[in-house]
Formats: sequence, C-alpha cells, structure tokens
Amino acid sequence: NNHKNIDNNKKNIKLNKIPIVKKSPTATNNIKSIKKDKQSNDLIINTLIDDSTPKKKPFSLSNFITRTITTFLLLGLFYVIIRAGHLYCILLVVIIQAELYRELVNVRYVEAKQKKMPWFRSLQWGWFIAPMLYVYGQHFHKFCIEHRNLNYLAKITKYTTQVSFLLYCLLFVLSILTLKPNLIKYQISQYMWSIVTVCLVVFQCNIFAWNTLNGLFWFIFPVSTVIFNDISAYLCGISLGRKFIKAPFLALSPNKTWEGFIGAALFTIIFSYYLPSFLSNYQWLICPADSLILTPFSNTVQCDPNPVFVETMMEIPFVGIRYIKPIQLHGLAYGIFASLL
Repeated sequence: NNHKNIDNNKKNIKLNKIPIVKKSPTATNNIKSIKKDKQSNDLIINTLIDDSTPKKKPFSLSNFITRTITTFLLLGLFYVIIRAGHLYCILLVVIIQAELYRELVNVRYVEAKQKKMPWFRSLQWGWFIAPMLYVYGQHFHKFCIEHRNLNYLAKITKYTTQVSFLLYCLLFVLSILTLKPNLIKYQISQYMWSIVTVCLVVFQCNIFAWNTLNGLFWFIFPVSTVIFNDISAYLCGISLGRKFIKAPFLALSPNKTWEGFIGAALFTIIFSYYLPSFLSNYQWLICPADSLILTPFSNTVQCDPNPVFVETMMEIPFVGIRYIKPIQLHGLAYGIFASLL
C-alpha cells in the first residue's frame, strides 16, 4: 500500500508540472483574423493572376453582323466621296483632322474649365486654324499657279502665308494676355498640349492635299490598304486568335492577338500588290486634277498615264522576268509598312 501511495504521488507531481493553457477570447479572435487575412490575400493574388492572363472574348454573332453592316455602309459612303471628285476627298480629310483635333484637346478641356482659364477654347481652335490655313494655302496656291484657268485665284491664295503669320502673331499675343499669375505654369502646359496636337494632326498630313490633287489613286490606295489591314486583323483574330500563340500581343489592346497581326500582315501585302494594278486601269483615278470643280460627280479628267502605271517587263530577284506595273512594287513596300505600323 505504501508503494502504491508513493507511485500515485509521483503521478500527481508530474501532472502538476504540465502547464494548462486556457484560450482567451482575444487569442481566438486573432487566430480567426489571421485566417481571414490569409484567405483575402489568396483571393487578391488569384484575381490579379486572372486579370493579367489575356482571355479571348467569346464570338458574338450580333456584334459581327453590326460590324459587317457598318463596314459596307462606310465603304459605300467612301465610294460616293471618291466619285464626287478631288476637292471633296480633301474636304473629307479636313473634317477628319478637325474631329481628331477636337477629340485630343478635349482630354484637357474639362480640367481647364474647372480652373476658369479665359478664352481657352477659342485660342485652342485658333492654334488649329492658323497652321491649317498655312498648309492648305500653300498647296492650293501652287496648284492655281500651275493651271492657267485658275490664275485668277492665285491672286488671292498668294496671301495665305501672310494671313496665317498674322493670325499666329495675334494668337501669341492673346495667349500671353490671358495668362494669370497663379495659373501661368498650368496655362503654358495647356498651350504646349495644343501645339503638340497640332503637330500630330496637321503637319504630318502636310502633303496629303497635294497628293490627292496629283491623282485620286494617291488618296484611295493608302486609305484602302489601312482599312483592309484593320478588317483582316479583326477576321483573323476572331477565327484564329490565341489558338497557336498564347502570349499577349499588346497590353494597351488586350483583345488583339498575334494571329490577327500576322494574318493581317500576310493578307495586306497580297492586297497591296494587286490593288494598284486594278486601280491603274481607270484614268479618272490616276490622272491629276486639272481644275477645282465644286460640282460633284463631274470628274472627267483625261491624261497620258504616268509610266509607273504602265505594264513593263521587269526582272525581279528570285522570280525572274515578269510583266508588271512598277506601281505594284511601290504597293508591296507600302503594304509592308501599313502591316507593321
């Protein structure tokens, strides 16, 4: 019995040495909050991974039909403007430039309105009108001098450079007078934005009017090539997108795919090689304008075709001797340029 009592006492001593930890409500809450934080972090990480992974949009038949109908309507309108004549094609470009300029300057218009900048909108459009008058005035003056039946207009168009310079001086003075002491830095940044927009919208299209007056071909071919490239990229993208190349093409446009880019490039190069040969069969497309006709659909120009539009025998590397029109080689180079840029 004594031995049993001793053993029991030893067991009791050992049990007493083991610390008993009681869970406090604060510890339980901390453990729960840690688990919740971990779950929320895992959810955020998974969401970021899902967002960064490009996903192909499901094919929408209604969207495809809408795009198709819109495309044919715009192509019909484009054909009507071409048939109207050289002057109306130039007018279309002027309207597009004005709309593009309005879209770009609107980026900062709301902020400028909030700061109550005086004459901001009027001065912005003035900075657009002055270079447009200078660019188009020069080309029209040159065209009027080269055509005797338009010499009477040359007496007016010769002053376009002086008028655009005076307008520039007036705009510069007004821009200085509208500066406010507490807004000078901000106002100058706004004017710089307008000038950069003018350089993008106006001066890079400097030669566009002159090219159009030298023949509607130089208006139709570049525009048609870009339009065809855009349509081809869309069709190749919805049919083959991300089936062969999973890598994203461009972060700015997540819906674009490598298959669309490569397919459009191949089709555009083929298109740009054969289109010039087709267009060069029509004299009203390849002949320069002989006058500025305001009456639409009266384009009956006739001329001796430029040698670049005449079929000749040429030796092409790796192909041999072929009868082609030199303009087709130019079209091939332009197709590559339009596909890449």
